[in-house]
Amino acid sequence: MQNVQKYDKANLLALLKQVRGLCYSIFPLIWASALLTSIGEALVYPGVIKKYLLINPLWIYFILIAVRLFSKYDPRYKKSILSEKLNKINLSLVFLFGLLYLSLMILEDLNYSNFVFSKLHVHPAELKWPFFVVLISYVLSRHEFYKKENIKKNIKKIKLEMIIVSLFLIVLVDNLAGISSVIGKDIFFMLSNPLASHGIKMSEKVGLLFYEYASFIKTNVPKESTVLIPPMGFPWPQSGNLAYARYFLFPRKLVGGKEYEPGHSYVEKGIDYVLLTWGETTATEHGFTHSWPKFNISAEKVIYYSEDSQVIEVGGDYNYKDYLGKKVWGVIKVKK
Repeated sequence: MQNVQKYDKANLLALLKQVRGLCYSIFPLIWASALLTSIGEALVYPGVIKKYLLINPLWIYFILIAVRLFSKYDPRYKKSILSEKLNKINLSLVFLFGLLYLSLMILEDLNYSNFVFSKLHVHPAELKWPFFVVLISYVLSRHEFYKKENIKKNIKKIKLEMIIVSLFLIVLVDNLAGISSVIGKDIFFMLSNPLASHGIKMSEKVGLLFYEYASFIKTNVPKESTVLIPPMGFPWPQSGNLAYARYFLFPRKLVGGKEYEPGHSYVEKGIDYVLLTWGETTATEHGFTHSWPKFNISAEKVIYYSEDSQVIEVGGDYNYKDYLGKKVWGVIKVKK
């Protein structure tokens, strides 16, 4: 029995060494993947990785931490020139992303919501993730910081460490303040409107325009219909978001379109209706411009959404040039 236990223990240790070695070998790849993922989410839009690669970025960040912790104990780590260079790169990027995050958030506060995104096509709040990636990589890589023989050397680095900690705390406090303000706003609304209807609550949460437009679609589009919606991105962050819009329009089936063409066969996809929307935001991205769809549609009729709750129907085809530059919302019934 003892021999079996020793054999199992030896196998376990051998497996751990293999895992440790593997983590050491793949860490640069995992680090680069996590950094590119976080930057991609900041430059494109939050959720782009999950949409196209079906991977939640949080799993990538978790794997980064796990791989870093295991790879530190590989004998090659302490003598690795690559690890030393990565540490220096991480340290530089900590300052870069930390200062960039703070600068853009201040710029946003001084102007208006989505100002930075509309001008630079960067989501400033999402820069906290590349900051987190390089910060956690740097902190977990510093295996010698707590060794006794390095105390004198580390005393000289106290100022540097304090700057890094300060940057981290500022970013953390800023995010907590943002979360607190949202929660505080919701609590204040609930206390001020204890008897508010579901419609009023949803209008407050998702915006009056989109909620009323979604209600209009539910009223004028049968439940069994398939609906073509705008491409995802500003100025259609709500009406063009398949997952988001599905919450409001289910059980209707939604299909994502393109800006200048349907992107799908109406017959093959069984498309019954096409949304007619100006857009929910003033900001744009990916070269998109307001007003959709920007292509002609052979239609039975166009049903317009009116803010005074009136339904206006116009028979005939949809000619997109007649709608360019006009702030109109509605649905287009496709001619079969």
